[in-house]
Amino acid sequence: FLEVARELALVLDTSRVHYVARWITPLGSPRRFDARFFISSPPPGQEIAEDATETVGWMWVSAHEALERYERKEMVMMTPTVRMLRCLAQFDSAADVLRAASANLSDHRARVRYEASGDYTIVLPGDEGYDAGDTTRENGWVRLRPID
Repeated sequence: FLEVARELALVLDTSRVHYVARWITPLGSPRRFDARFFISSPPPGQEIAEDATETVGWMWVSAHEALERYERKEMVMMTPTVRMLRCLAQFDSAADVLRAASANLSDHRARVRYEASGDYTIVLPGDEGYDAGDTTRENGWVRLRPID
C-alpha cells in the first residue's frame, strides 16, 4: 500500500483516524497477535466494502446488537473484540464516538474478572471487579470511553 501511495504521489489524510486500543495475546497462546484498534469516519461518498481476505463475514449492526448476538452464541468473537464493542455500546451516536476518540485520552489497562462458571470478562476502571482483576490473562490498553 505504501509503495502504491508513493508511486502515485498520494498524500494520505489520516486526520479522521483515531487510535483507541491495543491488545496483545498473552505469552503461551497458540496464536499470538499485537492488534491496534482505530476509529474512523469515511469521507462523504466513500463506499465501504469488506477486505475479502482476512474477514470471515461482515454485516452492519450496532454494537448493542453484536453483543446480543454474541451472548446468544450466534456470533463468535475474541474477548478483545467483545470488550471493544462494550466500549462502543456506551455511546449514543457515531459522532459521540468520534468526539471521544479524537480527544486522545490516556490508556486504561484492562484486567480480567473471573466468573464462577470459569468464564471471564475483560474489565476497565469503573467496572465491577476491576481492582482485584488479573493483569496476566489479557493484555489490553483502551482509550475509548465517554468524555465529560
